[in-house]
Amino acid sequence: ITGSQSKQVYTSAATLGQALWQAGVILQAADTTAKRMEEAFVPGESIHLERAVPLSIQVDGQVLNTQTSAATVGQALAQAGVSLQGLDYSQPADDQPLPPDGMIRVVRVREEVSLQQTSLPFNSEFVADPNLELDQRGVVETGQAGLQVTRLRVRYEDGQEVSRKTESQWTAIQPRSQKLGYG
Repeated sequence: ITGSQSKQVYTSAATLGQALWQAGVILQAADTTAKRMEEAFVPGESIHLERAVPLSIQVDGQVLNTQTSAATVGQALAQAGVSLQGLDYSQPADDQPLPPDGMIRVVRVREEVSLQQTSLPFNSEFVADPNLELDQRGVVETGQAGLQVTRLRVRYEDGQEVSRKTESQWTAIQPRSQKLGYG
């Protein structure tokens, strides 16, 4: 039985492979049956043959042309030796049936987390300084710039940046005001 077609065969073959050969059934490398070809053929037994279909898998910048008799995209990828790891995904999804056009795209995904540092300016404030003469100015206390840290998550699909998300932000060093004295 192949799909919706069936063929009745009379044979004296000892194995399934010999029976199919005598019946003139030509098998492709990716065709599958429930039994192995070297198993004994039982008279009256129904054999279900799944014919392979051509498939093109776009992965890692290449197109892999293959044949498969798998029922789902995930099974076809496994048969072709293509694995989805981490955040990788396929179009159509790996749990979907094979697409009618025979095209599957595997998207390689990676994410990077980075810390971005930004300097925070300090303020200046004037304070009276009895040690300075009238109309004179001087630095009483030097200011110090602060430091703000931003944690970013950058997502890349097939090597191209597709999103940049701020996960958190905090002030690592508070800015310290500069004090300018006046007389």
